[in-house]
Amino acid sequence: MRSANTGPMLHPDDQVRFFDHHRPSLMAGSYSIEVAHDVGSLGINAARTQEISIAGPRFALAPNEIATSFPARGTEGQFETVLPHVLLSRPSLPWERSACLQTQFEPGDPKATAPAADLPPWLALMVFDAEEIEGCAKTVPAADLIHPVAGHAGTAPSSGAQFAQLNHDVADDPKTPVAVIDLPRDLALGLLPKPQDLNFLTVVRDVEKTAQGAPHEARSVVIANRLPLPGKRNVVHLVSLEHQYTPKPNADLTKPWWTTHTHWTDQIKPGPTLRFVSLFNWDFTCDAAPADLQHILEGLDHGTLSIASSTLNTTLPLAQTGAVPVALHKATGARTAAWYRGPFQVFSRSAAVTLPARQADALTRQDPATNMTDQSYASAWELGRLLALRDPAIGLRLHQWKRQCAHAARAAAQQLTQTPPPPAPDLPDDIHQWFDAALLRLGAVPYSYLLPDPDVLPPETIAPFRLDRVWLAALVDGAFSIGRVTEQQADADATLRAALPAVDAASGAITRQTTGVLVRSRAVRDWPDLVIDGFAASGATTPLRPLRYDTIGPETRLLLFEGPLARVDVHLHPMAIHFGLDGTHGALSKAGQPVSPRKGTNGVLEIADLAQALGTASSRAFAFEMIETVPRISRTFDLPHE
Repeated sequence: MRSANTGPMLHPDDQVRFFDHHRPSLMAGSYSIEVAHDVGSLGINAARTQEISIAGPRFALAPNEIATSFPARGTEGQFETVLPHVLLSRPSLPWERSACLQTQFEPGDPKATAPAADLPPWLALMVFDAEEIEGCAKTVPAADLIHPVAGHAGTAPSSGAQFAQLNHDVADDPKTPVAVIDLPRDLALGLLPKPQDLNFLTVVRDVEKTAQGAPHEARSVVIANRLPLPGKRNVVHLVSLEHQYTPKPNADLTKPWWTTHTHWTDQIKPGPTLRFVSLFNWDFTCDAAPADLQHILEGLDHGTLSIASSTLNTTLPLAQTGAVPVALHKATGARTAAWYRGPFQVFSRSAAVTLPARQADALTRQDPATNMTDQSYASAWELGRLLALRDPAIGLRLHQWKRQCAHAARAAAQQLTQTPPPPAPDLPDDIHQWFDAALLRLGAVPYSYLLPDPDVLPPETIAPFRLDRVWLAALVDGAFSIGRVTEQQADADATLRAALPAVDAASGAITRQTTGVLVRSRAVRDWPDLVIDGFAASGATTPLRPLRYDTIGPETRLLLFEGPLARVDVHLHPMAIHFGLDGTHGALSKAGQPVSPRKGTNGVLEIADLAQALGTASSRAFAFEMIETVPRISRTFDLPHE
């Protein structure tokens, strides 16, 4: 069964914080552990050395390492003044290796471990016009990038080289295929971050939560140093800079690394191309067309969850309430048409059914306007029964629980002694939870039962609704009908249903008022960090806690709330905050400071100079100053009365 996800619930008191780094206790690589035991009085002197290797991503990243990227893959929009970035799931990942060699001191030197806190991250983003790197991507074996001898520190590049050879870690497999990009030398040198830029381009972003889930959601962020090129399809590569920055001749390595190291090409003339290991890439289009998130959200239509088509007479009462005609196969084998609508109620409608029912046909209704049957509640009842039967952990155990309750009732009726009969067992907690999550929150209901026709929810639509409590009651009663054959068993179920969540014991009606919203839009697909907050009143500031927050289709998000819904706010999660400049490519600025790209390049920024102009001396302060406002829209609704 699919669980009812409650999503990235936010709270007004949640805070977003930035940190300069999240360094691991030990970086990836090979280490020696030496243990010595010296008992001088007994003449015992023993020592043992153990070699260990700490492995970590080097030539590829697992898909779950990438949390999200901005701009999102395949999107189009006005991105020419934003700095693309990628969020990594593990906050320590950019510092698990280094752009510099960590072993820059002789063993035993007391200064050997001190510079580790200053070593730069090994990851960087490079932004390209797709035409600039056409034909540059290829796959090579790891043997082309590492020294052939394990444990060797690597060989310094010579004149005409395209890559600084890496040391061979014990965990490296020379046969591993590695994605690389071989860039023209001038293009690569124009994009390459300067040593003083690297620390500003990597930061840790943490959301301190107060309302739900883990208290913190930390992600590492790698920011590009180049603005997207307008009117172009831009391609972004997350590249490895591991060990590509080397010490200057006669450098005092006790000083900060960015004053003592340069990229190896500053000291050795490279070949016509430079090679970079590509760990992840995505593309987007920087277009003047209004297709960014703000325009998409502002363009969402108000949905009514009913078909508006010339092929269907929408003046029919059932069509107005969202019902659609479907094929009906009768038990006799005859085929006809019937009406069906899902649980989403947009227009007021009244219905009355008698529960418990012994079969689905008892809930079939007749539409006088078309003389067609309305199978909505009958279908919900049959669906609930099938869902319970499909799961042995539910159907079989529910039937056993009912038999135990019946046995306890018979024992009580036949009790002749003063010894009290054994009490009826409580409904098992997991079955109780299944009725709540799988049925009342629609977690196990197939998409086609929720939205029987795609035209009910057209693209770029936001539709508020109230869950039809009669539809839910039929669904729950169908699942609870396991083992119900005789009239006596139906009477027993009328008593036992008091154990179910949110069910009125006398009538079988659903007591919980559930509202919600459906959003079908490319914003759901392209911005996975999209958040939808619901509020009980148009002016409320504290959001409702969702009963369910789930993506139920490629472009469709479903939210359910307990209680009334009057307004929703649609915006990006704080972890999706992005960074950028003001103005246009010809006149860029930030916080009133003019910004000029690096000379001879198209949109590459001098990051350290910009940080100094903004008065920021750390990556966390720089990230804070570079934040751009995230788009947000609010929609108010007037849902029908029940």
